[in-house]
Amino acid sequence: MKLKEFFSKHPVFTRKEMKQFLSRKGSDDQQTLEQTINYHLKAGNIGQVKRGLFYHIPPGYNSENYPVDMMLVAAKMREDAVLAYHTAMDIRGQSHSAFQTYYFLTKKAKNTRTIDFRNSTFQPLNHPSPLQKRNDEFYLVDNYDRKGLKINVTSLERTIVDALNRPDLCGGWEEIWRSFQSIGYLRGEELIGYISKLGNETTAARTGFFLENRRDELGVKEETLQKLEDYLPDNPRYLDHKERGGTLIKRWKLIVPDYVLHKDWEE
Repeated sequence: MKLKEFFSKHPVFTRKEMKQFLSRKGSDDQQTLEQTINYHLKAGNIGQVKRGLFYHIPPGYNSENYPVDMMLVAAKMREDAVLAYHTAMDIRGQSHSAFQTYYFLTKKAKNTRTIDFRNSTFQPLNHPSPLQKRNDEFYLVDNYDRKGLKINVTSLERTIVDALNRPDLCGGWEEIWRSFQSIGYLRGEELIGYISKLGNETTAARTGFFLENRRDELGVKEETLQKLEDYLPDNPRYLDHKERGGTLIKRWKLIVPDYVLHKDWEE
């Protein structure tokens, strides 16, 4: 059975997706599925990332030199995978630097191994615990089009807050400040809604400080900043837990290291 139609629409695919395609073509037995996969692996028409995950290799390429779309690989690592943190920044064109580690959220993170493939690392992560407790893991997750395939990516608003909540997964403060250059418009209500669900006062303070400093580039309204003040801590917190010095930004009850406050990386 020819699979040109399937391969053209699935540059990266799972065993389950191929099984569904074969079923629609009238062949749904397991033996046919395994024979088809093994045949195309041996013929060099497909390559394997891990058990059950494959990529199409067009004519003229081989498994070593074909440029596989790593974003699609990350998105197919689990059926419920959601691209997040720096990976979400990158796929949206909002990252300053390119990473070779791809982060994806999944409810089954503890049962999912970190995979190394082609000098890239694919790391599973848990959703933030407040979302898990509410069974609300897909809050502010977009259905994103990537080469004709629909994949899950955290929304722009959630991505910004996630970066400020977990800067270690987004390249640190310099990378975060250098990123998000061309957003144009932020949905303030959704941003506030996510801050509310996280319930993390330090993250709320970081978000307020960041948005106020980038309000012109990000189109942040004063109304959004005022609403953020409702979620601030009673006492000052540190922007960076590893940096104990800095300047207190009274509005946000946040102690900011001088290198961030003065953007030393721009010198």
